[in-house]
Amino acid sequence: VLKNIPPFSILENEIKKHVFNYANELGYDISGDDLDIVNMWFNISGKGDFNFPHAHNNCDFAGVFYVKVTPENKIVFIHPQYMNGQIIPPDNFNLFSYDSITYTCKKSTIMVWRNYLLHSTPRQMDEGEKIVISFNVKIK
Repeated sequence: VLKNIPPFSILENEIKKHVFNYANELGYDISGDDLDIVNMWFNISGKGDFNFPHAHNNCDFAGVFYVKVTPENKIVFIHPQYMNGQIIPPDNFNLFSYDSITYTCKKSTIMVWRNYLLHSTPRQMDEGEKIVISFNVKIK
C-alpha cells in the first residue's frame, strides 16, 4: 500500500532504477518492468547495535537506502568463499583478493548487491541513530 504514496513511490522507482542498472551491468537483458520488490523493511540502530553476517534468500538482489547515518556507520561485505574455507587466503591482499571489504554508509544513498553476498554491520560505538530501509528484489 505504501509504495503508491510519496515519498515511498519515489523510493520504489529509485530502487528499481538502481537494480535495473546493476542487473544490466551484470549482463541481464531485462527491463524495469521485469523487477519486483518482494519485500522492504526498516532498521533503526543506535549505540551498541550491529548485524551478524547474513545473506538474503527468495530474491535476486538485495540492498539498502540510508535515511540517517552517523559518521562511523559502515557496511562490510564478506567474500563467501573465504567463509566456507574454499579459498586459501593470499599472502598479500589487494582489490582482487579481499576476504572482506568495508564501505562507509552515506545518507540518501542506495546500495545494491547480489542476494547471496554475505554482509554485516559492525557494532555502533558512538551515540546517534542509523535508519536504513532494506529491500529485496526479484526478476519476474
